[in-house]
Amino acid sequence: MIDKEGLKQFYFLGRAVDTEIGKLNFIRLKDYPEYAIHLNAIKMSKKEILRHYKKHNINGELDQLIFDLNRSSLFNIVNNILPDFSNSYHAILTKIVENQESLTKINAENFNKIRLIIMDMHCLSEETISENEEIQEFNDISKMLKSDSQSELKDIVSCVAAFNGYDYEYIGNMTIYQLYLSYYRMAEIMNYNTSILFATVSPTTKMGDWSKYVDIYKTEDHHLSNEESNSLQKMFGSQ
Repeated sequence: MIDKEGLKQFYFLGRAVDTEIGKLNFIRLKDYPEYAIHLNAIKMSKKEILRHYKKHNINGELDQLIFDLNRSSLFNIVNNILPDFSNSYHAILTKIVENQESLTKINAENFNKIRLIIMDMHCLSEETISENEEIQEFNDISKMLKSDSQSELKDIVSCVAAFNGYDYEYIGNMTIYQLYLSYYRMAEIMNYNTSILFATVSPTTKMGDWSKYVDIYKTEDHHLSNEESNSLQKMFGSQ
């Protein structure tokens, strides 16, 4: 079986991915309004979950829960401690696992491996959580500033539609991986064309390579906000 990194080379096809528990299907963009919140739960690491509850532990009422989370694995947290997370994992797995009987093959040993494959398939990454609260606050501010400068999903969709001549129904059947790959390639081509234009004025202009390798995992994360999910719902409707 091809390893996880090797599998990534074929994600652009949008075909089911072979794993040790069977085939996993991609969630299509048109289904994101229903599943985005669950994908966001899956990308949360144990550290991020702990930080979330510590931030909301105003009067110590969550002390016991935080204690239980601290001494548990993510697998145990999902299966035995936090029902909301259990529901999110169940929603995603029943959506993407081709053979539902394969769900019984998920155990403590392969849980995180399968989780990471699902995250890669949907261009998700864990938040970087620092044990130092001052550093973490700085990271949060940095993330917020970067988020403000990044394109919203609806803008990415409209750019890919306009550049390639796709209609929104066609894009609705794409995976998030295919969408980002198309968007970043489009950006490379546009930058190359701009370089050609400037080269006619300044011969010293450096020419880039529009066909160079595109790393769509370079961004810190691609989780979808509720607002972006609503935007997708308006664009694609309930199909």
